Amino acid sequence: GSDGQSVDDVTTAHVVDTGLALLERSPSIAHRVDAGTCGIVCATTDPANGRLRVLSTVGSLGESSGALLECV
Repeated sequence: GSDGQSVDDVTTAHVVDTGLALLERSPSIAHRVDAGTCGIVCATTDPANGRLRVLSTVGSLGESSGALLECV
């Protein structure tokens, strides 16, 4: 119904805003995104099937031989 849709809309907005805030608040991340060595994927999981749903991306996200996730 409409409540589920509004929760989804708020979640989407929050996730995308958080991804963009990473660029604004972290000069290190912003530099790497600008240099093309890093990208940000704003995504949620679908509760029905557990699959990732990409909402937006920022930066270079081409094919890479490196790890999909880097923990620092």
